Amino acid sequence: TVFGVLNIVFGGIGLLTGLKALFGFMGVFGFIVSLIGFGVSGLLLYAGILLLTNKKNALTFNMYYVLASVVYTVIYITFTMYTTIVVLHLGFALGYIISGLVVILLLNLVYPALVYFLIVRNEEVKKFYA
Repeated sequence: TVFGVLNIVFGGIGLLTGLKALFGFMGVFGFIVSLIGFGVSGLLLYAGILLLTNKKNALTFNMYYVLASVVYTVIYITFTMYTTIVVLHLGFALGYIISGLVVILLLNLVYPALVYFLIVRNEEVKKFYA
């Protein structure tokens, strides 16, 4: 139940910030990255609803969220590195950029890791949703 509520809250916040990002000026690649992030947030919201309604496929959709979140994080970091170094020619600030991206990487992977280990891989949770 707790993760169901958290999924809904974080997914809703992600959708709201994703809407803002979708309508910002970022070019084609930025729009695609924002669109992927918007989709991941929608998936998280849906996974939370499934957890709260005790549906059988709740664990499957939470696993989809974990995978999508990891893929999105890799895409986001790659896009940020490309934009900063190639487009903006800020290679001289590479140390600062990489340290910032490490923080982003850790933050973007903490919640999916919690969902994976505490929900998807937990035997008691699997029995409950079976």
